[in-house]
Amino acid sequence: MWCCGQCFDDTFLVQDIRHRSTRTGTCNFCGADDEALLRPNELADHFELLTSTYEIDASGGGIDTIAVLRKDWELFTRLSNSVAQELLGRISEAIPLTGLVRSEARPSIDQWQGLRQELKHVNRFFPESGFGVEEARLLGYLIAEPADIPNELYRARILDQDEPFTASEMGKPPSKIASHGRANPYGISYLYVADEIDTTIAEVRPHKGEKVCIASIHPVRDLKFIDLCSPEKGISPFGLEEEDVRLLAGMIPYLRHLGEELSRPISPNRTHLEYLPTQYLCEFIKRNGYDGVIYKSSVGEGLNYAIFDDSAIRFDEKILTYEVINVDFDSRPLAT
Repeated sequence: MWCCGQCFDDTFLVQDIRHRSTRTGTCNFCGADDEALLRPNELADHFELLTSTYEIDASGGGIDTIAVLRKDWELFTRLSNSVAQELLGRISEAIPLTGLVRSEARPSIDQWQGLRQELKHVNRFFPESGFGVEEARLLGYLIAEPADIPNELYRARILDQDEPFTASEMGKPPSKIASHGRANPYGISYLYVADEIDTTIAEVRPHKGEKVCIASIHPVRDLKFIDLCSPEKGISPFGLEEEDVRLLAGMIPYLRHLGEELSRPISPNRTHLEYLPTQYLCEFIKRNGYDGVIYKSSVGEGLNYAIFDDSAIRFDEKILTYEVINVDFDSRPLAT
């Protein structure tokens, strides 16, 4: 039996299998054609190291190993559960197929909720449960690849004057009028852009009939963004030191939750409190030398980019103006 990199959808394993393979053909597990192939047991060292960073539930509980690896690392996503189980069994008989659980020592969503409450109601500027040196080091694994950053991003402003805005008026707001944002505190200005025009228009929440100015912007250098969209997708657990695998296995659910917080719709009358945790996160990211964060839009299909310093980008002189002809709303009744 032969497997290929497509079985795992992991960048490290794709390259490792291609490098070590001496055979090309059809994969026995995912069915991909003309792929570099490898015997599954030749990947045993990688998977035994990964699974050793977890614990076994001695009581016989815990979910199956495939489900854990899918959730934490986005592995085996192209395979059915039965095929993935067979492949993992052929990789190593030493790997338990059920009962794998995360270590209690790892960060948890409860810790994030504790930090949220502390920032909002106890310690705003010097939280005891805040981030430290270890979290700063782990941020390095979340840097978006420069090749994945679009060469063109879009900035929107609702047109509230007779003439369209000029390029010089499409930058981030002056600090003295900067209100609370998902990433920026009151009085500190960041630039919010998106990778799609429709998304950046939706993000400024225009009403039907309003006009919106759109500026195209381009990075003037390689920008270092922390990608909080799908941290488990961007990080490969293979090829890392064992201790980093342990730390990242626990940090990923934590970081995934932070990304969800950045995307979550917030009632306008509570932004001054509800934005505090994500503002703290972004301040921590900025302090460690990064240019901004990437997160999913809550109102559009695209991705949002919060850029800390807009001197790192340039604006096209041509500004486009759009008229909003329709605004869609969807709703559902809440249980009473």
